[in-house]
Amino acid sequence: MLLPAWCLPRRAYGVDVVGAALLAGAQGRGCERAAAAAGVPLGTVRGWLRAVTRASGVLITQAVEVANSYGDPDACSPRTRVDHESSPLAAAVNAVGGAAGVLHLGVAHPRRGTPNSVTGIDYLEIISSRYHRELLHARRLADPTGAIGRAGPWELINVITAGRLLTSRAG
Repeated sequence: MLLPAWCLPRRAYGVDVVGAALLAGAQGRGCERAAAAAGVPLGTVRGWLRAVTRASGVLITQAVEVANSYGDPDACSPRTRVDHESSPLAAAVNAVGGAAGVLHLGVAHPRRGTPNSVTGIDYLEIISSRYHRELLHARRLADPTGAIGRAGPWELINVITAGRLLTSRAG
């Protein structure tokens, strides 16, 4: 079944709402302030923060795979995106955020060649387009209209995690 990028399966909230709570939690604001930031009940946000903390290793691995496939292995390295980088939650949010940036650049602005004036055939463009399609296929991503290039950061994170942002399991 194909779902839009904003939709988290079996969840009452869209990925932007969940993302706002995760970002607030990763910044060290605590469950209550994260719940207030997202406009969601405290118990729900507490569950989300715990789920992502438990799955941080899997989420970081997925993020690194995406960044590597687009040729930017440093995108998921610890930076100053969030204040409390020592927590697993912050590390996971940082990693998937970096990978979302790489995915956005790779999908919205794929590398393009220059026209070949001798033959009129742009072989570099053909190779680049084929490589781009293979990357999308490897991510199991269907994007016939090119909408992913206009997707927001949390929607891209949802694509990276295959809709399993809150249900990734180790092993």
